[in-house]
Amino acid sequence: MAAVDSHRMFVVNPVRSQRNLIVPIVVWGLVFAFWFFVSRNNHPTLLLNALATSVLVGCSAAGVLVWQQAFSRRSFVVRTALRILCVVALGMMAAVIIRLFYDLLLGPDPRRFSFVSNLVMDIAFVAIHVLVAGVVARVSKLWA
Repeated sequence: MAAVDSHRMFVVNPVRSQRNLIVPIVVWGLVFAFWFFVSRNNHPTLLLNALATSVLVGCSAAGVLVWQQAFSRRSFVVRTALRILCVVALGMMAAVIIRLFYDLLLGPDPRRFSFVSNLVMDIAFVAIHVLVAGVVARVSKLWA
């Protein structure tokens, strides 16, 4: 039975919606696997590597979702400013959460980067993934 999406006011086909979810889940799973492997020497334990990678990839996926679907009824300038603000906020949230994981599991470590360095790296991580996903989405629409 089809459901009605009250926000968009059209009928949603649940089978097609499930199919549309499979590709992004697989792609983000591959992104996680790539970064988990690449960053394995950047974190002192496998658990911290998994947690940090999960937070960064999750924030990137949320950033892509916001970028693609949110604020569509606003002007271009307002829409772009709000999207950039969301990406920056997600990067900041990732930096804070990862720092909390480190503090809870290891305590303060004088060898780790400063909070500002982590903040810049995490915002850049989220922004780059949102940008790449946007380019892939645009190119795939052109090829379809």
